[in-house]
Amino acid sequence: MPAPSSTPHPIVLDAAGTARLRPLVRLAAWSSHFPSAVLHIVQDGVWESLPSTPSADPAVTAALTVLRTTVLKLGAPLVVPDARVDPRFARHPGVRSGGLGSYLGVPVRARGAEPVGVLCVLDAQAHVITAAEVTRLIDFAAHLGSQIDLARRLERQRRAGSVATAELRRAVDEHRIVPWYQPIVDLTSGCVIGFEALARWVHPGGEVEDPDQFVPLAQGTDLALDLDLTVIRQALTDLRRWQVGSPRLRMAVNLSGRHVTHADGAAALIQLTREVGADPATVDIELTDVGGPDAALQDAVFVEHLRGHGFTVWLDDFGSGWSPLEHLMRLPVDGVKINRAIALSLGTDVGDAVTRSVTGMAAQLGLLTNLAGIEGADQAARARTLGCDRGQGYHWAAPAPAAVVELRLAETRERPPTPAPEPPPALRPAIAGTLAGSVLDAFPDATAVLDTAGVIVAVNRGWREFALESAGRTESVGSDYLAECRASADRGATEAGEVARELQAVLRGSVQQAEIEYPCPTPARNRWFLARITPLGGARPGAVITHVDITRRKKAELELLHAAAHDPLTDLPNRSVLTARLQAALGQLRDRTADAHVGLVFIDLDGFKTVNDTYGHAAGDDVLVTVGRRLESVLTVEQTAARVGGDEFVVLAPRIDRGALARLTQDVEAVLLRPHLIRGRQIVVAGSAGMHLADPGEEADAALQRADAAMYRVKGAVARGVRPAPVETVTSFLAEFSAR
Repeated sequence: MPAPSSTPHPIVLDAAGTARLRPLVRLAAWSSHFPSAVLHIVQDGVWESLPSTPSADPAVTAALTVLRTTVLKLGAPLVVPDARVDPRFARHPGVRSGGLGSYLGVPVRARGAEPVGVLCVLDAQAHVITAAEVTRLIDFAAHLGSQIDLARRLERQRRAGSVATAELRRAVDEHRIVPWYQPIVDLTSGCVIGFEALARWVHPGGEVEDPDQFVPLAQGTDLALDLDLTVIRQALTDLRRWQVGSPRLRMAVNLSGRHVTHADGAAALIQLTREVGADPATVDIELTDVGGPDAALQDAVFVEHLRGHGFTVWLDDFGSGWSPLEHLMRLPVDGVKINRAIALSLGTDVGDAVTRSVTGMAAQLGLLTNLAGIEGADQAARARTLGCDRGQGYHWAAPAPAAVVELRLAETRERPPTPAPEPPPALRPAIAGTLAGSVLDAFPDATAVLDTAGVIVAVNRGWREFALESAGRTESVGSDYLAECRASADRGATEAGEVARELQAVLRGSVQQAEIEYPCPTPARNRWFLARITPLGGARPGAVITHVDITRRKKAELELLHAAAHDPLTDLPNRSVLTARLQAALGQLRDRTADAHVGLVFIDLDGFKTVNDTYGHAAGDDVLVTVGRRLESVLTVEQTAARVGGDEFVVLAPRIDRGALARLTQDVEAVLLRPHLIRGRQIVVAGSAGMHLADPGEEADAALQRADAAMYRVKGAVARGVRPAPVETVTSFLAEFSAR
């Protein structure tokens, strides 16, 4: 339809530009837990919609037009949790037909803050919309706005043709393309380990232009070579100067695919590095684009050439359009830099799953990972938990010129490390620098030798690595290990207190050996260790303590325990766990007061066999898994949802009265009415829920039988038409979405 006069700034996107936006629209829907998302933009004065899942309902399309106009008039997010009761939209045919139940829309703005469209998510059902979902959609809209703005500027520059390219050439020759620097942070330690050099165009008037606005002009031409090398030369020059005070500092630089295809691409970079005097081992090369499958061999040879000269090579923007999985499979890189759009969805099921899959794959391949676009402490913590090695983004600092970075480095310059206290002189020569020391280093596990006071007198290589990872230090000799264990126990680490007691017993000679298993959680991963303490024989008494990594064994034990207690399909507690918890809850009831009851809700899915017969058992399994998740979403921490049979579930609610149990049963029935997406159709699989209040004197099996009987009474009432039976509603969905 023609865009009204108050529409956003018109833009023009070609098919490639539209294709780049669609994955972001789908990610916005998945991350917001809505089934659909739509991006509305103006193309040549006409509104165009990019839906994640197309709708065949013209009434819904018309309703979206009204909502879109409202968002633009507000200039702010429009939150509609339940359109059916919202007086502004309840009478619209798209809402009355049941096609639109909830809506969240935000304006999309480009550079200069002018609107370029509207991004919205919607659901046929009512939806509780949280502040976090609003914030996340605003972040997605900002990212889409920058992508749209870039496409618009590139179109302008394309039309300007050689004029814009010539201006960029002059800027390169006049050294007005300079690097700005953004810190790269080790997520485990929280320390800045280096910087990424990002090109900036500094105009004569002082205006600074981001690379998105000018780098594409050079792509595909030899100007890209000169632009990259100009920035890299200055960046490595700055790095050499900064390494005087911070010798381990690294520098990441971007390298376009033009260097790969150019005959002297690698040689020019290697020669430049030599001229500057930089150490290639401290330089990370981020490949910003590479060729297609036809250039696979050429690309791989180029990467190996750089790595052979000591450079570390990364795939940039992993997860974006140009950096797909095939590049990772055919290029011998050292790391992957994950696209910033992924950071926007951290904390959601989709975002976490994508990040976890990338970091897991990278770990299996021995690659490092760096997540770009981290803008908050919660994102940084989440990225660390999901296995990311490094991170960068505005959470730590925006890109800044070299002068600003130098001031920051001067303010945070590392102080010389405090020398560790010398161990007792009579003991140190007995181990350090001798055959015994070499033997100690050969032990695979972290091992330390202690004197009679519990002070460390020698450690092996494994201990030094262990101390660096867990405590951030490399030297432990001379430290009072016994005192450190006691101090940790005072801070609440009960296992440290146990180690201290057993160590003291070994040092006194009251026990010959001690073993303690303990967990060792770190931001990167959770591990288990076995601390084994053995007395040191000979003329110099003391003890040897070894920390053996038993994570694999412990994980296997925990997995076996979990498997024995949980349903293998839904991962809900099974009948045996439910019975044990029910019996324990009944045993805790002492007074027969009005609220001294344990509640049970027994659920049997209605028409589940039809789902299996019509769509197959795989679809039926998906329904069961989804039902399990939805049941858990309405429960409190102390309540339990268990799968006790094929399509039967039970909810256990300790310490509940009749009214609260009735409300819980209503919540269960309501959440079961939410549709399931099966092969492009929204299928409602309702459930019959019978509730029972168990008294303290009841046995667990008897209480379950009574809840089961109550459920069958409800199911019988449904069959007699007392309660409307579930209906199937059908909506067209995009095939690739339904396949997920």
